[in-house]
Amino acid sequence: MNCLQIQFHQLKNESFLSGGLSTLPPHSREYHFVNQPMTWTEAQSYCREHFTDLVTIYNSDINQLLLSMSPRIDAFAWIGLYDDRYSWKWSMEGKLFYPNNNPNFVEYCVSFHLISGKWSDGMCSGKVRFFCFTGEVYKKTKYEGST
Repeated sequence: MNCLQIQFHQLKNESFLSGGLSTLPPHSREYHFVNQPMTWTEAQSYCREHFTDLVTIYNSDINQLLLSMSPRIDAFAWIGLYDDRYSWKWSMEGKLFYPNNNPNFVEYCVSFHLISGKWSDGMCSGKVRFFCFTGEVYKKTKYEGST
C-alpha cells in the first residue's frame, strides 16, 4: 500500500509544492519532489538539511513511484547518483548502483526525466528540480551476514 502526501515548503521566501510518496516496510521511505531549481550540490545539501538525502533509486519500482509523482513537464530532476571520477555512487553511501537505460554517462551528475523516467547525465552546475527522500539510513556492518 502506498500513500500520497502533499506538503508545502518555504525556500528563499518562495512557496513551492513537494509531494511525498511513501512505501511500507521493509524500505519505509517518503519521497519528495522539490520544485526549486538548484545545482546538484545545492540539492544534496538541501535534502540533507530538510530530509535525509537525494533520492536513491535501488530498483525499478522506485523509478516508477518517482515517475507517478512527477509533474508532467518536459524537464529533469536531480537524483542522488554521481560519478566521483572513479565509479558511479549514490549520494547516500552503501547503496548498490541500480542500472537504468543510460550506461554511457560522460558527465558527473545524473537527473531523472519527469515524463519518461529515463536517466540522463548532466553538468552538476546546472540548476534543475530534484527528488529527496526521508527515511532511515540502513548501513551494513562488516559483521552482518557472517555466522
